[in-house]
Amino acid sequence: MTANGRVRAEGAALTATASAVSAAARALSFLLPRTRTSLAKAFRADPLLLWATAALVVAAWVPLFLTPILPFSDLGINTAAADLIWDTAVGRLPAATYYKVQWGPLPYWTTYGLCSVLGKLFGPLVAAKLLTAFILALVPLSMMRLLLA
Repeated sequence: MTANGRVRAEGAALTATASAVSAAARALSFLLPRTRTSLAKAFRADPLLLWATAALVVAAWVPLFLTPILPFSDLGINTAAADLIWDTAVGRLPAATYYKVQWGPLPYWTTYGLCSVLGKLFGPLVAAKLLTAFILALVPLSMMRLLLA
């Protein structure tokens, strides 16, 4: 194959990929909310809103990192279960003897999955704090998103 033919083949592959991505975006657009204003546009249009939101989110995060263990009643068992996912998935004893990973979709998979991955990177207690911080930031952002819809 000549260099010109190779360039044409790569161009055709890129065009096919772009059209597949465009078709997937159109298909997903039916599932996603239709709004005129995104959060990014709202923050660009109103810098005071951006800085006030950032300041309040940081203020909500400060207490998370001033205590060694967060005072949530079920945090210990949920963090331990998220930390056990890795040992159970690879069959490491003794966890694999008593537990198994349920790979089917469950409501808690988002938090357990995030906490499990963050736990591998930072340790289980810091992972619980980071997950709580993420959720605390999402609450006002999701409310703003709903109000913009």
